[in-house]
Amino acid sequence: MLAVIKNGMLALAAATILASCQVDSAEIADDSSVTRNPFTDMRWGNGYWIVAENSVPGAYAVVPDPETGTGVVQRFTLREGDCGTGRYSDDCRYNSGRYEFMEDIWDHPSYGPQSQPRESWYSWEVRLDEGTLYGRDQPIGPLILGQFKQGTTNCPLIILKHQSGFNDSNLQVMLSYDTGRDPPNDCKTTANRVVGSVTDLIGRWARVEMFIRWSSGDDGRVDVYFDGTQRMSYTGPTCIGDCTNIYRKYGIYFANQRGGTPLTEINAYYRNLGRASMREGLPR
Repeated sequence: MLAVIKNGMLALAAATILASCQVDSAEIADDSSVTRNPFTDMRWGNGYWIVAENSVPGAYAVVPDPETGTGVVQRFTLREGDCGTGRYSDDCRYNSGRYEFMEDIWDHPSYGPQSQPRESWYSWEVRLDEGTLYGRDQPIGPLILGQFKQGTTNCPLIILKHQSGFNDSNLQVMLSYDTGRDPPNDCKTTANRVVGSVTDLIGRWARVEMFIRWSSGDDGRVDVYFDGTQRMSYTGPTCIGDCTNIYRKYGIYFANQRGGTPLTEINAYYRNLGRASMREGLPR
């Protein structure tokens, strides 16, 4: 089943990945720029990262850093009505929209093996445009800016999200499991912590670091640092069964939009995405 899903995702991904690599090469003018290339340490060129199913065509670009104007970063865009239909699922049915990249752990088991190391540090930096609307000014639903999933399980293991549509700006890290019900009632929360505010991402880069020990028992662990300050410490299950086939996704995913408020365009930028055995090894 996993091989079938992977093949479907690869079919969707092929044209976009090639285009991304071409744009990337065009942006790199000299060796000094390569160190700021967001793909260099992520094995982009050999397809380790692939486009996730249901990603909206044209919603991704490689652009200059909006803050410094130097180097290149990744930009993910969602607008009102954006949604995608894949071979195995249909975001349009649930009024969801996304453009995400995911780890192709199936074709690259030596980087996994077909999963994640038992414990690792993870990082990413994310930025939203100045003037980005949030809370009650956007539809009700989770705006997801990074997640970990396992195998064919529908619900993510861990996500970074802003629960839009309400009168607050909370940025949360949530752990969940699959209930088997239809969205938006498909995921049951096992832990949820406020780690910051979505306003901390608007017009500036915010840095997220996580230490994760993958375990289906009580020795699992998630420590979250936001802009260098620890904001969450969780112990307990972090994955299912033998914890294989865990993969990472990043980009923008606004799920199950509802409530009647139209979505106003959101641009999410990413840089310094990485994984390391020690925190000091994460990219900056």
